Amino acid sequence: AAVGFDHVVYGWVFFAIIMIVVMAVAWPFFDRKPGDPWFDPRALQGRAAASPISSVAAGALALVIAAPLWLAATAATARPLPPVLALPAVDGWSRTDAPQAYPWKPRFDGADHVVSGRYRNADGQLVDLAIATYARQAEGRELVGFAQGAADPDSQWVWSSPAPAPADGLGEQITAPGPVVRHVVSAYAVGGGAPTGSKPAVKLATLKARLLGGDQRAVAILVSAEQTETQDADAAVTAFLDNLGDMRLLADRAIGIR
Repeated sequence: AAVGFDHVVYGWVFFAIIMIVVMAVAWPFFDRKPGDPWFDPRALQGRAAASPISSVAAGALALVIAAPLWLAATAATARPLPPVLALPAVDGWSRTDAPQAYPWKPRFDGADHVVSGRYRNADGQLVDLAIATYARQAEGRELVGFAQGAADPDSQWVWSSPAPAPADGLGEQITAPGPVVRHVVSAYAVGGGAPTGSKPAVKLATLKARLLGGDQRAVAILVSAEQTETQDADAAVTAFLDNLGDMRLLADRAIGIR
């Protein structure tokens, strides 16, 4: 997981910024050019003027102090979520207590609300819907990241391969002992933005909201179905998504925008 987006942003970008600061601070100590005059000791007498070193150090210190204060300020203005998160009614589908072939639920540590339920249509197709919402994201409570999502590493479910998904979703095939195969389509949205299956896009949207003081509310919507001898998982998920309607409308309602 660390070789992905987090590694690039917090490794290379932060590394580059620190290197620039180090080079700026060290610049006065670089070797002089051939032919440059020796320093004049008399010019060093008296009150010293402000040096580039002190200016850079002061700027760096200001940034170090300002960054956490700004993040704390934006966190304090986070918009609240609806007090209750309810599963939607879907045309042509009804809620059912039919058991799963192997227990499954997604993992979203630190989520403010997580709900899930099972639906059946007239053709006997079975689909599971899960929704998780965050008023804001922080360390240990992130929409996307290690251990978050369809396959909880502390469970018996493991990621096995990509799976078909619409343009605004992420398709994954996960497997449990049996074997039990399940296809999951995940869609994420931050601050009322369009749902996406791109985890880097979610990270960028979260970063933008935190830095610019935007709407930090976030939601994950997961639609999944078991692959069995009597059910094609992709067909069941597609049928449910067709009847579910606008995914963005569902995401906005889940976090209280509409």
